[in-house]
Amino acid sequence: MSLAGSALEAALQAVGRGLDAAGDHRLLYCKGAGRLVALDEARARDLPIGGGVLCGVPPDVEVEAYRGNPERSRPPPPGAAPDEPFVCSFDKMAEHFNRKASLLETVPLGSFNSLFSFTGSWKNDAAATKALAVDGYSVPLYRVKITSDELVLQESVKRAIPYIWDPPALARSVALSRITAHTLLLL
Repeated sequence: MSLAGSALEAALQAVGRGLDAAGDHRLLYCKGAGRLVALDEARARDLPIGGGVLCGVPPDVEVEAYRGNPERSRPPPPGAAPDEPFVCSFDKMAEHFNRKASLLETVPLGSFNSLFSFTGSWKNDAAATKALAVDGYSVPLYRVKITSDELVLQESVKRAIPYIWDPPALARSVALSRITAHTLLLL
């Protein structure tokens, strides 16, 4: 049975593509039509996995069944019993999400906005929000990752990046805006 159209195939297609840190992080919102890094697509293989076949897996991409416990997506409440709900301000919850992503910024990530259905200005959302709470479990099924230690940018990406730091030139760069106007994150 082919895994075409599955979430696992979507994850494979998203590997090496860009994400906008200010946007939604679901696979549907990956930037561009192709990968930002070069992978050996010519030697792609069909990988039997989970009762099906995942087609077109490059040799420098690893797909493995996740062998861990469900992950609790609830920050530990400071000084409270472990089963008490974690309720906090907009700013504290945004800090929690940013810390999980190893970011020191105060502007909420797109995943935060998506989870809580925020769509406006983050300052307006913060002013209109009294408190937020999050508690749940995620059960990862598979891990899809690039195994190569040396990533090489695609030539089109190299050409799109200006050689000098000139903010007005960056703002005018149509080629760069096709990749993303915000921070690039590689999956």
